[in-house]
Amino acid sequence: MKKMFTLLLFTAALLACPLLQAQDLSALFNAPSFKAPLKSSSKLTATDNARLAVAQAIRVAQTEVYSTWSETNQWEEKIRTNITYNSRGLKETVTVISLPDNINLSQYTYTYNSLGQSTEMLLKTWQNNAWVNSMKMTLEMEGESLKNFGIYNWTNGAWVMSVGMRSTNTRTNGQLTETVTESYVLLPAPAVSAWTLDEKMVYTYNGSDNRPVSITTYNHSNNAWVLVEKETNIAYVGSTSERSSYYLEELDTMLNTWSKYKYEYVYTPDAANGTRTVVETEFYVEGSTHTPHLRYTTKEITTGEAYLSTFTFGTLEEIYDDETDLWVRSNEEKAIITKDGSGSITEIVVQEYTPLSAAFVNKERYLYSNFTTLTVTGTADDALAQATEVYPNPVQNTLRISLDAAKVRNATVNIYSITGQKVYEQSRLAATTTVDVSTLPAGVYMVKIADDKNASVVRRIVKQ
Repeated sequence: MKKMFTLLLFTAALLACPLLQAQDLSALFNAPSFKAPLKSSSKLTATDNARLAVAQAIRVAQTEVYSTWSETNQWEEKIRTNITYNSRGLKETVTVISLPDNINLSQYTYTYNSLGQSTEMLLKTWQNNAWVNSMKMTLEMEGESLKNFGIYNWTNGAWVMSVGMRSTNTRTNGQLTETVTESYVLLPAPAVSAWTLDEKMVYTYNGSDNRPVSITTYNHSNNAWVLVEKETNIAYVGSTSERSSYYLEELDTMLNTWSKYKYEYVYTPDAANGTRTVVETEFYVEGSTHTPHLRYTTKEITTGEAYLSTFTFGTLEEIYDDETDLWVRSNEEKAIITKDGSGSITEIVVQEYTPLSAAFVNKERYLYSNFTTLTVTGTADDALAQATEVYPNPVQNTLRISLDAAKVRNATVNIYSITGQKVYEQSRLAATTTVDVSTLPAGVYMVKIADDKNASVVRRIVKQ
């Protein structure tokens, strides 16, 4: 597995440590306000970075209440989250309060770069009637990729790194061809902590297409690189960066045996309800035989509310039964979404399927309130915004990007779905560039244009 995923899981464990005295840890850890700091900054997250460019009004909730369904068949409030936003509409502070006793638990403060990417998350805990430094996470981006990552503990009045990751990227003709990653873990004395080589990933491409068709992963062991994983035959949906299929080969380092799988994806938008369904199917592969194994279906919210900490509500996990040749449900959750007259989400109820009752039962609830309207603006990117035009909007087939050539040089464009997945990229834009979006599913997308001065502008478009 990729080291980045391992580090993020370790981060979650580290962040949990100061909160071990909370009355209900499961409620705290499952609340979106707790999970939010672990969102990958390598993605343009839905609606967050869309605030970078043009002054606009957005409606946001300043309060979220997380509840669980009790054995007495009623909602029990567990966590209240209070949110503040900066001038660009990005979350600035998230304060977590335990309910019903109304006790302060933790406070997250976020810092961003000029592109709206998260560069620091500071965690404080409530001690002796005051907020006290506990941990912080730092991130350094290289374009859309996470380059460096660190977790620090507040120890004896100073920040001490406990976990770290740093990468060295190699590019050829603008394409990322190799990433070498080093990791750091603070060891107890008398052991000496140091940066060690950890992982290497090698990318290959078809011609000038910047979407890799294979990714080979090596782990560093006994002073040598050991091949552990291969992703091959990566195919994409049209001109987007979303995968439609690929093969995965993994090494079992204990048995020294290889396993091979194929993954297929189907994306189905539902513009009327503001959602999109993604179906991932896993196959065992032996020779030319592909045997279905697992199927995982998720439903994503595509309307882009800025205050939501996650855009995925609703999952279905199925296992293939070889004897009956049927998919058998192993776990399923669905979401019931309520909106107010302004179209803002005010409630999400998550229900879980229980085989015993053969029905869906309440599990979690998220209530959003204390709404306010923010007028958000850009900063250093205003000049680029004034020199950029993206039209038509809404768009059906062809999107046009016009730039003032006297003010903009070496511009690039990336288009993202509302859930943060990159679906298109192009470098060296002309004064007028056309983009074929006819194959994109209907929905809301973010068009990010950047120039050689490290300025960027993001425009929100609707694909019909």
